[in-house]
Amino acid sequence: MKAFYKCTGLGVLCGLVGKTRQAFYEYKWRVEKTQFEDAIIVDLVRKERRIAKRVGGKKLFLILKKALLKHGITVGRDKFLDVLRDNDLLVKRRRRRVRTTMSRHRLRKYPNLSKGLEIDRAGQLWVSDITYLSVEGVHIATRS
Repeated sequence: MKAFYKCTGLGVLCGLVGKTRQAFYEYKWRVEKTQFEDAIIVDLVRKERRIAKRVGGKKLFLILKKALLKHGITVGRDKFLDVLRDNDLLVKRRRRRVRTTMSRHRLRKYPNLSKGLEIDRAGQLWVSDITYLSVEGVHIATRS
């Protein structure tokens, strides 16, 4: 605001919004301190990530807790995770999905015999499904 009203004092400008000059400066210093502490956290996390690339945020917090205290930074786990999130330093989850249907093969594909069939009583149409169970990386197909 001071940039727009160069001839007006800071005390007058702060009074217009119901704040004191002291509150203005305290806010300014608090923001600068927070940005400085966030920069230190980001730097420490990047150094640790060079060693252990896929360590999660909670474990990083435990690893870096002593280093943060040496720098005089007292930050909680949630604030630490917020800083990581804001700087895109959280580990992305790997999506591992089992590919169960592969229709592009040379084997025979059976037609859908139930298509267009009118069902009017119980037990007229029976169907089955193949269920894939993942057991420690080994995929087992079972018929039901």
